[in-house]
Amino acid sequence: SIGKKEIKNSIKWSILGTVGLYFNIIMAILLIIIFQESWKNFYINDIGVKNILGNVLPYFLLSIFFLAVYQGLRAILNIIGKQRIVLIINVFGFYLLMIPLSYFSVSFGFKLNGLWASMLISLGFIGLSYLILLFNIDWEANIHETISKLEAIQNIKNENYSNEFEME
Repeated sequence: SIGKKEIKNSIKWSILGTVGLYFNIIMAILLIIIFQESWKNFYINDIGVKNILGNVLPYFLLSIFFLAVYQGLRAILNIIGKQRIVLIINVFGFYLLMIPLSYFSVSFGFKLNGLWASMLISLGFIGLSYLILLFNIDWEANIHETISKLEAIQNIKNENYSNEFEME
Protein backbone atom coordinates (compact mmCIF):
# COMPACT_ATOMS: atom_id res chain seq x y z
CA SER A 1 0.00 0.00 0.00
CA ILE A 2 1.05 3.59 -0.60
CA GLY A 3 2.08 5.46 2.53
CA LYS A 4 2.27 9.13 3.42
CA LYS A 5 5.98 9.22 2.53
CA GLU A 6 5.28 8.09 -1.04
CA ILE A 7 2.45 10.60 -1.39
CA LYS A 8 4.70 13.42 -0.16
CA ASN A 9 7.45 12.31 -2.55
CA SER A 10 5.06 12.24 -5.50
CA ILE A 11 3.83 15.74 -4.63
CA LYS A 12 7.43 16.97 -4.30
CA TRP A 13 8.44 15.52 -7.67
CA SER A 14 5.30 16.88 -9.33
CA ILE A 15 6.10 20.35 -8.06
CA LEU A 16 9.75 20.07 -9.11
CA GLY A 17 8.72 18.86 -12.57
CA THR A 18 6.29 21.75 -12.95
CA VAL A 19 8.89 24.30 -11.81
CA GLY A 20 11.40 22.78 -14.24
CA LEU A 21 8.91 22.98 -17.09
CA TYR A 22 8.12 26.63 -16.47
CA PHE A 23 11.81 27.47 -16.00
CA ASN A 24 12.49 26.01 -19.45
CA ILE A 25 9.55 27.90 -20.94
CA ILE A 26 10.70 31.18 -19.42
CA MET A 27 14.24 30.57 -20.68
CA ALA A 28 12.91 29.89 -24.20
CA ILE A 29 10.85 33.08 -24.10
CA LEU A 30 13.85 35.11 -22.89
CA LEU A 31 16.04 33.67 -25.65
CA ILE A 32 13.45 34.56 -28.27
CA ILE A 33 13.21 38.11 -26.91
CA ILE A 34 17.01 38.49 -26.77
CA PHE A 35 17.45 37.18 -30.31
CA GLN A 36 14.31 38.81 -31.70
CA GLU A 37 16.00 40.24 -34.78
CA SER A 38 17.76 36.98 -35.55
CA TRP A 39 14.46 35.15 -35.05
CA LYS A 40 12.79 37.36 -37.67
CA ASN A 41 15.71 36.95 -40.11
CA PHE A 42 15.55 33.18 -39.71
CA TYR A 43 12.20 33.11 -41.51
CA ILE A 44 12.58 35.70 -44.25
CA ASN A 45 14.40 38.87 -45.25
CA ASP A 46 11.31 40.77 -46.43
CA ILE A 47 10.74 43.92 -44.32
CA GLY A 48 6.94 43.56 -44.40
CA VAL A 49 7.08 40.01 -43.10
CA LYS A 50 9.63 41.04 -40.45
CA ASN A 51 7.20 43.68 -39.21
CA ILE A 52 4.37 41.17 -39.08
CA LEU A 53 6.55 38.72 -37.14
CA GLY A 54 7.60 41.53 -34.78
CA ASN A 55 3.95 42.46 -34.14
CA VAL A 56 2.95 38.85 -33.52
CA LEU A 57 5.94 38.00 -31.29
CA PRO A 58 4.27 38.97 -27.97
CA TYR A 59 1.25 36.79 -28.80
CA PHE A 60 3.54 33.94 -29.81
CA LEU A 61 5.50 34.16 -26.55
CA LEU A 62 2.33 34.26 -24.46
CA SER A 63 0.94 31.31 -26.38
CA ILE A 64 4.00 29.23 -25.46
CA PHE A 65 3.30 29.87 -21.79
CA PHE A 66 -0.48 29.36 -22.08
CA LEU A 67 -0.04 26.13 -24.04
CA ALA A 68 2.29 24.73 -21.38
CA VAL A 69 -0.21 25.57 -18.64
CA TYR A 70 -3.05 24.14 -20.73
CA GLN A 71 -1.20 20.89 -21.43
CA GLY A 72 -0.07 20.42 -17.85
CA LEU A 73 -3.52 20.97 -16.37
CA ARG A 74 -5.16 18.83 -19.06
CA ALA A 75 -2.74 15.99 -18.32
CA ILE A 76 -3.57 16.12 -14.61
CA LEU A 77 -7.30 16.04 -15.30
CA ASN A 78 -6.94 13.18 -17.77
CA ILE A 79 -4.84 11.16 -15.33
CA ILE A 80 -7.46 11.47 -12.59
CA GLY A 81 -10.23 10.34 -14.92
CA LYS A 82 -11.87 13.63 -15.92
CA GLN A 83 -11.55 13.08 -19.67
CA ARG A 84 -15.22 13.79 -20.41
CA ILE A 85 -15.24 17.23 -18.79
CA VAL A 86 -11.87 18.00 -20.45
CA LEU A 87 -13.43 17.16 -23.82
CA ILE A 88 -16.43 19.41 -23.15
CA ILE A 89 -14.22 22.33 -22.04
CA ASN A 90 -11.95 21.87 -25.09
CA VAL A 91 -14.85 21.76 -27.54
CA PHE A 92 -16.34 24.88 -26.02
CA GLY A 93 -13.02 26.72 -25.79
CA PHE A 94 -11.65 25.89 -29.21
CA TYR A 95 -14.75 25.54 -31.38
CA LEU A 96 -17.41 27.69 -29.76
CA LEU A 97 -15.11 30.43 -28.46
CA MET A 98 -11.89 30.60 -30.51
CA ILE A 99 -13.36 30.16 -34.00
CA PRO A 100 -16.04 32.87 -33.62
CA LEU A 101 -13.55 35.22 -31.92
CA SER A 102 -11.09 34.65 -34.77
CA TYR A 103 -13.77 35.37 -37.35
CA PHE A 104 -14.88 38.59 -35.66
CA SER A 105 -11.31 39.76 -35.02
CA VAL A 106 -10.48 39.43 -38.72
CA SER A 107 -13.82 41.00 -39.69
CA PHE A 108 -13.07 44.03 -37.52
CA GLY A 109 -9.60 44.47 -39.04
CA PHE A 110 -7.36 43.03 -36.32
CA LYS A 111 -5.91 40.57 -38.85
CA LEU A 112 -3.14 38.27 -37.60
CA ASN A 113 -2.99 39.94 -34.18
CA GLY A 114 -6.69 39.20 -33.75
CA LEU A 115 -6.19 35.54 -34.62
CA TRP A 116 -3.43 35.18 -32.03
CA ALA A 117 -5.44 37.12 -29.43
CA SER A 118 -8.39 34.80 -30.07
CA MET A 119 -6.21 31.79 -29.40
CA LEU A 120 -4.86 33.33 -26.20
CA ILE A 121 -8.35 34.19 -24.97
CA SER A 122 -9.59 30.67 -25.61
CA LEU A 123 -6.50 29.09 -23.99
CA GLY A 124 -6.95 31.42 -21.03
CA PHE A 125 -10.60 30.39 -20.71
CA ILE A 126 -9.72 26.70 -20.93
CA GLY A 127 -6.86 27.02 -18.43
CA LEU A 128 -9.04 28.94 -15.98
CA SER A 129 -11.78 26.31 -16.34
CA TYR A 130 -9.26 23.56 -15.64
CA LEU A 131 -7.98 25.40 -12.56
CA ILE A 132 -11.50 25.85 -11.20
CA LEU A 133 -12.14 22.16 -11.77
CA LEU A 134 -8.86 21.14 -10.11
CA PHE A 135 -9.50 23.32 -7.06
CA ASN A 136 -12.91 21.69 -6.58
CA ILE A 137 -11.67 18.09 -6.62
CA ASP A 138 -11.67 16.08 -3.39
CA TRP A 139 -8.02 15.06 -3.60
CA GLU A 140 -8.13 12.85 -0.52
CA ALA A 141 -10.96 10.78 -1.99
CA ASN A 142 -9.18 10.69 -5.36
CA ILE A 143 -5.97 9.39 -3.74
CA HIS A 144 -7.86 6.63 -1.92
CA GLU A 145 -9.71 5.67 -5.10
CA THR A 146 -6.40 5.46 -6.98
CA ILE A 147 -4.82 3.38 -4.22
CA SER A 148 -7.79 0.98 -4.32
CA LYS A 149 -7.45 0.61 -8.08
CA LEU A 150 -3.70 -0.01 -7.81
CA GLU A 151 -4.22 -2.61 -5.09
CA ALA A 152 -6.89 -4.35 -7.19
CA ILE A 153 -4.51 -4.46 -10.15
CA GLN A 154 -1.77 -5.86 -7.91
CA ASN A 155 -4.15 -8.54 -6.57
CA ILE A 156 -5.08 -9.56 -10.11
CA LYS A 157 -1.40 -9.82 -11.05
CA ASN A 158 -0.70 -11.90 -7.93
CA GLU A 159 -3.63 -14.23 -8.73
CA ASN A 160 -2.45 -14.66 -12.32
CA TYR A 161 1.09 -15.33 -11.12
CA SER A 162 -0.04 -18.00 -8.65
CA ASN A 163 -2.34 -19.58 -11.29
CA GLU A 164 0.65 -19.98 -13.61
CA PHE A 165 2.45 -22.06 -10.99
CA GLU A 166 -0.63 -24.20 -10.32
CA MET A 167 -0.92 -25.09 -14.01
CA GLU A 168 2.66 -26.40 -14.16
